[in-house]
Amino acid sequence: MADVTPERFIALQGPLNFRDLGGYTTREGRKVRWRKLFRSDGIHSMTAEDVEQVYGKLGVITRIDLRTEREIERSGPGPALPPSVQFHHVPFIQWQTGTATGKEDPVARNRDMYLRIIRESGGQLAKAVTTLAADEGLPAVFHCSAGKDRAGICAAMVLGLLGVDEETIMEDYFLTIKNVDAIMQRIGALPGNEHMQKIAPEFFHPQPKAMEAVLTELREVHGGVENYVKTHGVSDGTLERLRRSLLQD
Repeated sequence: MADVTPERFIALQGPLNFRDLGGYTTREGRKVRWRKLFRSDGIHSMTAEDVEQVYGKLGVITRIDLRTEREIERSGPGPALPPSVQFHHVPFIQWQTGTATGKEDPVARNRDMYLRIIRESGGQLAKAVTTLAADEGLPAVFHCSAGKDRAGICAAMVLGLLGVDEETIMEDYFLTIKNVDAIMQRIGALPGNEHMQKIAPEFFHPQPKAMEAVLTELREVHGGVENYVKTHGVSDGTLERLRRSLLQD
């Protein structure tokens, strides 16, 4: 019987951008394991059925929330976690972002935010990597609000550490285009986000040039993603555990 490739997008009632990072091929020809690592938009929007799917059927035991304290206060932490699930709050943005008007250049706005995360939140990025590499910490999910920007950077970092090439990392980043309009419509309906309803949907789409800037900076300024995370405290042993847990021959 032929192997059946698992679905990358996991259909849930709440989150619209919950997807598997498995199946990607590294430069050495190894594969990222399926059903071990997920990225998502707002996990806090999960229904009871979603909770059973994510923590029951998929067996997720680690949740990493990349949102700010303010976002958690406004949107809520979400359904109570089963006792088996460990929660980690690792905010990548630790400053107040300006309110979007829609008149800004979306590429420049995203690029500036992404590069600021790389330049100012290295310790938090390293903490996310270390958490994912912990013994018996998988399956795991990391998420922000839209599952596009901060989750995109986290995914790029992890896939890069596993040896996935930049072209594939870019393709994974852009997959959010499938559901981003519905995601941003939901976020725009939250109290305090009314301004978003007046902005063209295209403004919130993934911006490949912004992610390209991150990958370029990691490569040209830091000598690669591995050197970057080591500079911020990730050990060789941590990287070995991460690769051992997430890669198959």
